[in-house]
Amino acid sequence: MPQSIKLTYFDPPARGEPARLCLIHAGIEFEDKRVSFEDWFAMKPGVLAEDNNLFKQPYLPWLEVDGDIISQSLAIARYAAAISGLAGKTLIDKAKVDMMLGIYNSIVEAVMPLMFTADDQVDEAIAKHEPALKKHIPVLEKTLEANSSGWLVGDSVTVADLAIFSFRLMAGVAFGKVGRDVPECVDTPLLKANWKRVSELPNIKAYCDKRAEMMRQAAEQAKASEEATE
Repeated sequence: MPQSIKLTYFDPPARGEPARLCLIHAGIEFEDKRVSFEDWFAMKPGVLAEDNNLFKQPYLPWLEVDGDIISQSLAIARYAAAISGLAGKTLIDKAKVDMMLGIYNSIVEAVMPLMFTADDQVDEAIAKHEPALKKHIPVLEKTLEANSSGWLVGDSVTVADLAIFSFRLMAGVAFGKVGRDVPECVDTPLLKANWKRVSELPNIKAYCDKRAEMMRQAAEQAKASEEATE
């Protein structure tokens, strides 16, 4: 097990979240460094100027492990899964987990633009990107139907489940802008049950409860600030 692990990413539950959830679920200690977008804009020129570190690429997330640096979110998620025992128990299960991570990545590509869309343009953006979700998400439901364990791969939780759950968290932020939950195309019973199982894993539940409280406090502070300026 590594002596030192540091994950650097933004606070919203997006590309860095699957690795974060793997480490949290496994109870592995790591430094969870969260940067604001303002911080990143200040950091990025220095990263671009570095020509001696191929692996510290000029976009997040980064994972620093005992002095080594890994970029690319899926590579980071796979590493975190490997040290957390969440990569799949057999070779075929590992391949299936990789397949699910590929689907997760396609879903994220569809949802990510919504995270940075102005509130009054979210409905239009949803209409543009929802077809991609409708293409990929039914595969997840069929996968759960074929695997009677309730998990996407094998008979226990893997990074595949945590990655798709992280999509659930990300979509909640994106669609919440217009008072909606995730799109109708993900209103599937087996997938909802899978999300519920993940949310009830003790370490994941504690993390999500803490995040929800932080978001509530942030919303209250933002509202108070707006009222103070009126």
